[in-house]
Amino acid sequence: MPSLNQLMSHRLSTLNFKNKINMKNKSFFYVALMALLAGALASCRKDKENLFDASNMTNESVSSFVEKTVSADEDAVSLKSMQGGGGENCNWQNLLAECVVVTVSSEEFPKTITIDYGDGCTNSNGVTKSGQIIINLSDDMINQGAVRVVTFQDFVVNEVEVSGSRTCTNTGTNDAGNPVFSRTVGVNITYDGETIQRDFNHVVTWLSGYVTPECGDNIFEITGSGSVTRPDGTVVTRTIIEPLIMDRICGHIISGVIEVNVPQGIATIDFGNGTCDDIAVVTSPDGETHIIHIN
Repeated sequence: MPSLNQLMSHRLSTLNFKNKINMKNKSFFYVALMALLAGALASCRKDKENLFDASNMTNESVSSFVEKTVSADEDAVSLKSMQGGGGENCNWQNLLAECVVVTVSSEEFPKTITIDYGDGCTNSNGVTKSGQIIINLSDDMINQGAVRVVTFQDFVVNEVEVSGSRTCTNTGTNDAGNPVFSRTVGVNITYDGETIQRDFNHVVTWLSGYVTPECGDNIFEITGSGSVTRPDGTVVTRTIIEPLIMDRICGHIISGVIEVNVPQGIATIDFGNGTCDDIAVVTSPDGETHIIHIN
């Protein structure tokens, strides 16, 4: 029979063994927990990166596409009298799809111009629009002080719904004799069930095409700033740090840089150096670059 000392020694050995097992289990648990936390943090960082890469670039592509599409049509019908020193040779209807119906409430000012795309009207570039753009003009936009207010009625561009308003005021000419306009934009853009709110104050300078008989050879410079409210409520501020140049012949913004203050830091959107294309380069806060296509 084992002695008392042997029994006590065996008991202590058993307790030491169990303690070692428990310590190993605890160590394994802590290691696993740290790995899980590290993975969660990495996942959060990845989610933030994906949020910037996917959400921001999609928003920019859609928003820029809608902006150029809407402004081209509203300019076509409301700036026509400014073309060629009177617009007598400007067939502005050629800038719109054949199926578009344009009505004017009166020959005198103030007047309302309605651009009606019906249930769906596709232009030569394959862009389909439906609903109406409604333009209220206080005076001929060639005159200083003239105000143009644009609203939308069930207006959709390629499945992107547009609502809100855009106000443009002729503030006179600059030292070079170019017409200058102030523009206030408060527009909601809805696609894939989510809405982006865009609020901007811009200065638009008509650089060229003002005295030519053609309607579509206009080039505009755009400066200013504003904000974008994302679907999740996040507000992102935007400032044009290099003037945007919009070339109507090309159909795109061909140069200029926007600085965007996103939750992850400062990003930029570079529209190029004057080459006619639909490409913009987005540089994320971590320095990575991504290409977006406006169309």
